[in-house]
Order: sequence, then structure tokens, then C-alpha cells
Amino acid sequence: FFFFNDTATTEIYTEQIVGSVRCVQETAIILLHGRRYVKALEVFFNYKLGGLLRDNEKYQTPAFVYFLVGNAIVHHIVPRYIGYLVLLFVTLGDPAAAIAGLTFKSRQLRKGKSLYGTLAAAFVCGLASFIFSYLGYNNQPDWPVLWSSPGKMFILGSLIGGIAEYLPSSEKYYLDDNLTIQLYAMFLFKVFLFVYGLLY
Repeated sequence: FFFFNDTATTEIYTEQIVGSVRCVQETAIILLHGRRYVKALEVFFNYKLGGLLRDNEKYQTPAFVYFLVGNAIVHHIVPRYIGYLVLLFVTLGDPAAAIAGLTFKSRQLRKGKSLYGTLAAAFVCGLASFIFSYLGYNNQPDWPVLWSSPGKMFILGSLIGGIAEYLPSSEKYYLDDNLTIQLYAMFLFKVFLFVYGLLY
């Protein structure tokens, strides 16, 4: 809906929907992070949402808060043609890495990052980029021409997705991979487009 029917009317509704989602995001971020400091909020969320949280998330910031923070940052900074890909990378590539890393034992590249997991993330991110380019480019004259080539987007998505998955994260410093993958991918896309613009 957001990028296949880019008419003026759709743009208006899209902005309204995106604005509403961002309000929900920011409210959720404040409440879910604030429970670490307000006892009443902590008790409420553990009672209402305890069954949905991992054991380590019951008294720490849940992973989906990092996801919401990263998503809000990305969609405030970069155009939609980057933002949607970043969203696909974290929702598809990161789980693929986790599944591959747990299923197929391989050499650890760094703490929590395995070779097979990183390769799986790279492939899934490349595939997501391929499909996104194939289905979504036609009605988007303001998107970069590179986005019109599914093959090139597969290569670009694989590289950026794999690197974003491999780069470090640290919950100690509020850098959960649900946040860092989005920030790394956003930064890498921006750098690539800058260099690509200079060369071509």
C-alpha cells in the first residue's frame, strides 16, 4: 500500500497512517523504557505482558523497544526507499541469522555472530531487496535508478545486510541488534548512494 499506489490521495492517507504509527511508537518507547525507573510501570507490564516477554526482558528493555527506536530513527532520517529495505532487513534477515546460527553449528566470527548466521542474513536481505526492487520500483520516479535493477539490488542488499548483521551490538550500552542492524544498514545505504552519486 505504501509504495505500490503512490497517488496524491494515497500519499495523504499514508502520511496520516505513518504519523499515527510514530505516535504509538514514541509512546511505547517512553512507557516500556520508563518501567525500568518507575516501579508501578514495571509491575503493570510484567503482569499484563509477562507472558510475551523473555525472562531477561522482564526487568530490562524488551527487544521490540529497540526495534521501535531504530524504526523511528530510520524513518525520520532517510527516504522511504531506504527505510523500507532497512525494515525488511531487521524483520527478515536477523531472524534468518538466528535460525541458521542455532541450526547449523559454524565458526563464531564474534560473540553471538556465526559464519552461517551472517551468510543467511546476507542471502535473505539480498532476496528481500530483489523482490522489493522487482515489485516496487515502477511507480516511483523519485527513487534512484539503481533500485530498478533487481539483480543489482540483490547484490547490494546482500552486502549491506550481511555487514549490518555482522557488526557488533551491545545491550550494555543500549545497542541491541534490533537497533544496530537498522542504524548500520541506514548508514551503509547512505554511504553507498553518496559514493555511487560521485562515480555515476
